Order: sequence, then C-alpha cells, then structure tokens
Amino acid sequence: MRSPGVTATGGAVHSACPPVRCPGPGTVRDTPLPPPAPLTTAFITHPSFLLHDMGEGHPECPERLTAIHDRLIAAGLDGYLDHREAPAATKEQVLRAHGADYVARLDAASPAHGYVQLDPDTALNPHSMDAAWHAAGALVLATDLVMGGAAQNAFC
Repeated sequence: MRSPGVTATGGAVHSACPPVRCPGPGTVRDTPLPPPAPLTTAFITHPSFLLHDMGEGHPECPERLTAIHDRLIAAGLDGYLDHREAPAATKEQVLRAHGADYVARLDAASPAHGYVQLDPDTALNPHSMDAAWHAAGALVLATDLVMGGAAQNAFC
C-alpha cells in the first residue's frame, strides 16, 4: 500500500517509498503519489435469495446470506461495494448453460408448498425457482459488469 507524503532522494528506492523509482539523483518528490484507483466490486443479490430455504440444518440457508452482509458491514467494507439487485435471467440466457429438459424438470418439480427433495443435498421450496432465476441473472449481470469494465470483480 502506498504511504501518502513519502519522499525519497537520490534516485534510490527506499523501503518507505512506494514501489516505484524515485526521480533522478539529487531530486526530491515533494508531492505524494495519488492513491491507487479503488477496486470496484459489484455485490449482487436479490430478496428472493432469502426465501430459498433448504430446511433446518442445511448450510445453504438465508442466515448465511445475512451473516455475509453483516460481516461486510462490521469490517467496514459494505460502503465500498457497488450494490446491485439481480434481475431474473431470461430463459434464453439460462438455456446457454442448461438443457431445456433440465430446466423444464426443475420447473415441474417446484412445489406449491413444502419441500421437494431433488437429491440428498438439494431441495426446492415454493420460492426456490424464483431465487434460481435471479441467481442466474446475477451471474449474467456480474459478467456484463466485469467484461464491460464497470466492475473489476463481483460477488453474487
């Protein structure tokens, strides 16, 4: 990390100097180096993510998302994030990664109430598919932001 107001002389690189060569012999850097450009991290979420509850004791739970956000606030990092709400992905976007039969089977399995167990680790509740469409939309948005230069990275 650069230290503001650091000076260096004689063209030497000193441990207190930023990792750049100082001006030529006998000169002094009178002005501090500008601060580095801030990292831009997109933090993409959606209210539906908190409704995708896999049941008691499952690590994929709404409390996990709340704990992540609380920790970012406690660490003083939340204000540095570019908060975005995830749009729902389009069917066309999802079909670029998943087969139409797979998507149709998930839609058909989505319960009106309660849980449907898809495998030993994966369940659906009535809100899971909405969360899934928005999770896919978060990934599309994250990719667009990073590839377009609006963010250096993203957390979904």
